[in-house]
Amino acid sequence: MSAQYLSSSLFAAFTRQRNVRNALIGNALAAFALVAFALIVTAVASTIWTPQPVQAQGVLVDETPRTDLPQVLDGTVWEMVEWNNMVVVAGEFDQVRDRNGTVHQQANIFAYDAATGAFRSDFRPAVDGRIRELAPSEDKSSLFIGGAFKVVEGQPRERVAKLSPSGNLVPAFVANATAEVNGLVAANGRLYVGGTFLKVNGVSRSKLAAVDPTSGALIGRFDMPLSVGIGANGQFSVKELDVTPDLTTLLVVHTATYVQGQERAGVALLDITTDAGAVRPWQTNLYHDFYSRCADGFLALRDGDISPDGSYFVVVGKGHDGPPVCDTAIKWPIAGGAGMQPDWISRHFDSVYSVAISNDVVYTGGHFRYQEAPWSPNPYPGDPDFSYELNLQSHLDQVIGDLVQRGQLGALDPATGKSLDWNPGNNAQECVCALEVIDGGLLVGQDSTKVNGLEVGRHARLDGGPPLVLAPSPDRVPPSLTISSPAPGDAASPMTISGTATDNEGLRKVFATIRSRNGLGWARTDGTFGNNRQRHPINVSQPGSTSGSWSYTPNLPPGDYRIYVWSQDLEKNRSTIEKVHFTVAGGTANTNNATPTVKITRPKASQRVSQVFAVKGTGADNSRVVATELAFRDLDTGNWLQPDFSFQQNRAGFNVPIAAGPSVSWSYTLQLPPGRYRVNAIAIDNQGNRSVADRVVFEVAS
Repeated sequence: MSAQYLSSSLFAAFTRQRNVRNALIGNALAAFALVAFALIVTAVASTIWTPQPVQAQGVLVDETPRTDLPQVLDGTVWEMVEWNNMVVVAGEFDQVRDRNGTVHQQANIFAYDAATGAFRSDFRPAVDGRIRELAPSEDKSSLFIGGAFKVVEGQPRERVAKLSPSGNLVPAFVANATAEVNGLVAANGRLYVGGTFLKVNGVSRSKLAAVDPTSGALIGRFDMPLSVGIGANGQFSVKELDVTPDLTTLLVVHTATYVQGQERAGVALLDITTDAGAVRPWQTNLYHDFYSRCADGFLALRDGDISPDGSYFVVVGKGHDGPPVCDTAIKWPIAGGAGMQPDWISRHFDSVYSVAISNDVVYTGGHFRYQEAPWSPNPYPGDPDFSYELNLQSHLDQVIGDLVQRGQLGALDPATGKSLDWNPGNNAQECVCALEVIDGGLLVGQDSTKVNGLEVGRHARLDGGPPLVLAPSPDRVPPSLTISSPAPGDAASPMTISGTATDNEGLRKVFATIRSRNGLGWARTDGTFGNNRQRHPINVSQPGSTSGSWSYTPNLPPGDYRIYVWSQDLEKNRSTIEKVHFTVAGGTANTNNATPTVKITRPKASQRVSQVFAVKGTGADNSRVVATELAFRDLDTGNWLQPDFSFQQNRAGFNVPIAAGPSVSWSYTLQLPPGRYRVNAIAIDNQGNRSVADRVVFEVAS
């Protein structure tokens, strides 16, 4: 993927486009009751997409898991590793049933033989709490564990400990952390530790530290504090650590803004060739600039992994389908400096918890039900301002033609980020929480019992399968469209809009949406107006041909309007959007294109308010602000407040009475039940121009 459409300005323009598709995927999705819904938005810049090469061959693991392994009967598996001819499985659970049917009271960690799958009765450490991370020592003679535990083998060990191959505690190693540990990496004679802690062995270390792997003593020269949280409630932590194969670079996936005082929001790469370490120049603005687009209003990264050749890494996260950084997998090159752009963004439409990379495949796991189809548009299908999610069936038809079903486990082409033909399926309640690539297979950790319909407990192993030869992708070249008439600002009654369209294989149709610039809203095909966009289908003169003309005379009353038009080809590729403003005679010509501004002043971000409260703000325009529109979303359920004060999946707006003018103040009082919410505000001027939305996340106290 070229960075040409991911530069800050052009990416912002792209996020105002809607990739509208009406095609349905056949029998696999026929059970969904899809409600047709039309959606399009303005685009202020043309974005040209260049087709990606399709990977010729990839080696995928088998979709069928092994059924001869021990089964975790409860809780969640959070981590797995192959070590000392064993597969060690860890998490938060109490019982393990071996393949002979014997149930063992074995909490939070166990092992089985890597070759035979037999339960290892000689490896049974006693750990009193959740384990999040496993890391073999550099010489493979011992295993480091990290998590929320406080006692190991009857001895106090707070959140970090070291085990021998027999599962015994190594007593010489002590590295106590004050809060949970999520990441461990052993490299260059040091053990790197990341998590939510503020101290290690009584010494201040904000979320990241390095200790001696033999004694656990803090390496004093390594001090890389994280600061300024952009995670939930302003908190921050290290979510994952990984190291390049040459042991020179440490990947830190986190939810802070700064690392050692340098802005590295979401991701930092550290030079670890010395004890002191150093923050590498690599930096991206993507997470800082777009985390507020997540429905929860905060950054929720979950995992990251470096490719076996050390050339790239992939970071995944959740966030109620808020691309580009929430409910997505993002590929980044290792090499680079400031202002890095991703190689690709893969939208998953629900939470992504885990990622693991083999030589040929990027595996992802989570709570999602869909991945991008090989023919889907870049940087991702669908409206980035709209949360489709797996259960939002009434609007899923907007993107369904660009998706393939994937049951919480999926595989991506490393070259494109598009889904590969692999769908074992999973019945996870919350997530496929952990993935680990091993020689010849894939390890899976989850909170469910089945993979591909087979009972496996909370852990599964999928061994290597035959090479997969990918079919060539269909035509992915978008059509083009031009508006010949009217010229900008023309007036007529009635008004006819016309133009031409071309495609490399064949045209299907032209579509348009029309917005009143006098505050009436969006024009419907029946001549009425509403708050929701409605597509106007327009026939081309020669459907199926590579070129044709089109013409449309909408039923509009006198006034000022802007029309947005795009074409669609036989493969349902869509052109960029063209637009023009015009006047239906009898109205007043509008030459004012300046958008108003809006600002929410109360509540403040993360403020707690009473159940009856007021949302206040200001608006400004070079002419007159005539309306303010608010929308409220329950962040715990994802539903929107309705005019009858119920909560539903569809978004609804509340109009705030104001005294029109170039500078206005407004206030809206309402009552909400306790919970976390986000309010969106939009100002509208007397020409129908709409502001960019201002958003604030707040909490209603009980």
